[in-house]
Amino acid sequence: MEKILKIQHPIIATYTQHANLFAILQNESRAMTWLYSNYIELFASKDMKKFRWIDFYFPMPYEIRPFEVCKWLDVQKVKTDYVNNEYADIVEYLISLIQNGFYVNLIIDYRFISLSNIWGKNIDRYHDIMLYGFDTEKELFYCGDLLFDKAGRYSFCTCSFDELREAYYYECENNQISYLNRSIYSYRIKKECDYTYNLGNIIYWLQQYYSGEAPEYWKGFNFADKAEVAWGINCYDEVIKDLEDTTEEIPDMGLLCILRDHKKMMVERLMFIQKKYPEIQRYRFEYDEMYKESGIIINMAIKYNLTRDKKIIDRINNKLREMQEQERKVLLPMICELSEFT
Repeated sequence: MEKILKIQHPIIATYTQHANLFAILQNESRAMTWLYSNYIELFASKDMKKFRWIDFYFPMPYEIRPFEVCKWLDVQKVKTDYVNNEYADIVEYLISLIQNGFYVNLIIDYRFISLSNIWGKNIDRYHDIMLYGFDTEKELFYCGDLLFDKAGRYSFCTCSFDELREAYYYECENNQISYLNRSIYSYRIKKECDYTYNLGNIIYWLQQYYSGEAPEYWKGFNFADKAEVAWGINCYDEVIKDLEDTTEEIPDMGLLCILRDHKKMMVERLMFIQKKYPEIQRYRFEYDEMYKESGIIINMAIKYNLTRDKKIIDRINNKLREMQEQERKVLLPMICELSEFT
């Protein structure tokens, strides 16, 4: 027996928590407005030496993942110890979820996955994998993640029942820190939901991004972190400072890739809005240029890692400053014009 749920290559794919969500929701055109309305605000660490990160902001980011606030998804979160007590074989549980239309997200140790990019390196690599199908005759799962591609790009692949089984139970016994809180997540697209698209929501988050201020929700629950987190368009400054402090290779491209993802989402969002308001097309062209420029910056960073030429870092930072200034100039008139439509 074989069952494969609908899947699409995600529009943005730097981090799996976003890539998996897009890969699922892109199959439901009505759900796209939720993505356009939410993937706007950014926040980033102000101490990259201590915690090196930048990401899209969702309420209560230390407690929940984007899936859990998406109204277009039925979400289940079950502790691994409960599953292990109730099911003699994890494969049986995973198959039952997929049979019922659920995509599954769980942490495994990729050292046991033969088609992963760390196979044969004899190191532990705990990471979440998304399952979207199975074939009981071939005894394999269909899955998606960043660790099947040599360059770390999100891709779809397969793994055997035996490999998944061993990788899952090893992780349960040996991983001391689980960013999924020792849970197995499963998601299913709803046929209907109570989410209503409103351009005003997009305008609010664009204003928030432009202001560079912390959202009120954050101040109410994470006030102590105020000095440690940058917001919105100010996130460029933290990426620039991190690159200025680089002495060896850039350890990962995540910071630059999230900036590219942000511009990609702005392009997609404006393409959607201009269907009703074609007069805003010029702003979409502006963001399309920024998106292309962000790709050039990533290629420059890759070249720096090969050559260690510090002049390349200087050129990257100059481009980032120019992009930040360009975005400031575009955002304010764009927000004002969009506000006229509400």
